Amino acid sequence: MPGSHPEGRDWVLEHLKQTTAPTIVDLGAGEGTYSMLARDHLPTRHWIAVDIFEPYVERYQLHSKYDEVHVSDLRDYQLPTERFVLLAGDVIEHLPRFEAALFLDRARSLADEIMVSVPIIDYPQGELEGNIHETHLYQWDFDEMAEQLPGCETWKGEVIGRFWWKNRPTV
Repeated sequence: MPGSHPEGRDWVLEHLKQTTAPTIVDLGAGEGTYSMLARDHLPTRHWIAVDIFEPYVERYQLHSKYDEVHVSDLRDYQLPTERFVLLAGDVIEHLPRFEAALFLDRARSLADEIMVSVPIIDYPQGELEGNIHETHLYQWDFDEMAEQLPGCETWKGEVIGRFWWKNRPTV
């Protein structure tokens, strides 16, 4: 769905308020859930939306919610070179497991921080609003996703698991 499940959004907001990265990249922006949640709290940050489904840009007025809007598959999107936080809210389950793991490896090498949320119960979903990319291609369980983001903080709801990973440079 073009929105994110509401469980744990307050947890995400508290983490976002603590980050110092100047840029926030919202993958699978959909209706702009995370911008609507946090942009007023972080007005000086540069907000970037990335969504694969072009009709969402106008339907959800993403240009009014983000500083930049890109229509792109997240696997092809060139992540920023400046410091950034990556929000992947209810999007990773739309990739095959292997491709999701590859993407998260690449993201960990570039991002300051990463937030991932995925359904942690059986949550089948197909095409929605004419968007075939809304189909869930892999069902993650809580521990399996936590392993993808070593050392991450976690939050577990009834439906959604949330994971916050921070890049901790080695000394």
